[in-house]
Amino acid sequence: DSHGLFRAECQACGWIYRPPNLLAVNILIETTDGVVFLLPPNAPSDTPAILPGGAVELGETLEDTAVREAREETGLEVEVVQYLERGFVRETRLGPVYGFTFLARVVGGALRDSPEGRAVVCRIGEFPRIPPHRRGSIAALARYLEMRGASSGATA
Repeated sequence: DSHGLFRAECQACGWIYRPPNLLAVNILIETTDGVVFLLPPNAPSDTPAILPGGAVELGETLEDTAVREAREETGLEVEVVQYLERGFVRETRLGPVYGFTFLARVVGGALRDSPEGRAVVCRIGEFPRIPPHRRGSIAALARYLEMRGASSGATA
């Protein structure tokens, strides 16, 4: 169209399909020992880590999604304590994603692995690297470290 966007249109009636932007969350889970990361299976050895997170389901708030994803991916029950970051990525394998990152603290559960990857806790200064295409996670981690006045010891 005139804005450079692809819009599927019915030639018979003119109806235009306007897919929604996907909403997603990342959760930066703080424990007494550090921050929780996931190490997905088959991740590159030079960028092995991601933050827990996922897509917002129908009827969920962003905070509900953060709590659910933390439980599903790490086994931890969390409480969202602060909004950290947001960003929009136009081109992902799922389409456009508007992502939000929250800081959460552990209120229960036990750390465990999931199909998303091995769950690990890393101290500040010993954070594993995050793949460059995970721009939201990288920005959220930078914001967290800025708040804490610290350096991660690892860059993307």
